[in-house]
Amino acid sequence: MSTIVSCINPNPDIAGIGVRVSVYIQAFLNLASALIFAKDGVVSVYETTILTRTSTSLFITGCALLLSAFIQTGTMGVSVYHALIVLNLSWVNVLSANLYLMI
Repeated sequence: MSTIVSCINPNPDIAGIGVRVSVYIQAFLNLASALIFAKDGVVSVYETTILTRTSTSLFITGCALLLSAFIQTGTMGVSVYHALIVLNLSWVNVLSANLYLMI
């Protein structure tokens, strides 16, 4: 009576702890800096520059994640689970990177 349990193959390039932690930390720091800068009601040119640079860093991280997912899809294939992780991390990147536009 042996049962075969199929597990999802790990893919640390997409769903690794380092990838997720880097996205979460960057998104949190961007959110925190946007809230701190908007606290006084006036956003200076210096603060806008900082928000623009952190948002650019988030966009670059998101593009790198999408590029690695596209390359792996073409070469080895990507499971639906890992595709959903890429999609969710991309949403985190886009929403937190565009946060400075709302200030």
